Amino acid sequence: MRLVKSMLSIPRTAPAVARKAGNAHRLVTDRCDTSRPLNVNAPWTAGLRKRLLIVEDYQQLRELMQDVLGEMCDHAIETAADGESAARLAANQAFDLVLLDIGLTGKLSGWDIAHVVRARAPCPILFISGHEPDPAARTTQVLPSDDWLKKPFRIDVLVATVMKLLNAGDSYLSVAS
Repeated sequence: MRLVKSMLSIPRTAPAVARKAGNAHRLVTDRCDTSRPLNVNAPWTAGLRKRLLIVEDYQQLRELMQDVLGEMCDHAIETAADGESAARLAANQAFDLVLLDIGLTGKLSGWDIAHVVRARAPCPILFISGHEPDPAARTTQVLPSDDWLKKPFRIDVLVATVMKLLNAGDSYLSVAS
């Protein structure tokens, strides 16, 4: 059984269960309202297959986001564990949304990847970090079409933010054409 399916049946003791399952699960389930199941049959999941790039150096969190957005929301997902891999993917493919960890290991930071993504094709970026950004960097790097998600985050907040950005991207594209 895939991770996402098991996440839907987490009992009310989710924080204890999640800690046993690993750090990535703890990051998103410790503060998750498990009394309300996530509606996987929501109308926004039907017929909206989008291309997403997830750039996260922490493997468990990257795989969790890939499972949630790929299986529950039926999006086509590409992943990268470091800035160099992300730069290659972003330079060669267009994406509808990029989920981007700012504090990547390696030579390229999340800010560097944002420049590569925007040079290829404009798309919204969901910046993800465990720290609040420097106010100057946030005003110069994060565009109005982008958003920011601070770790730890809840699964429902991740899905809602992704859907908001994808819907805003659709509106942008329909106005621009």
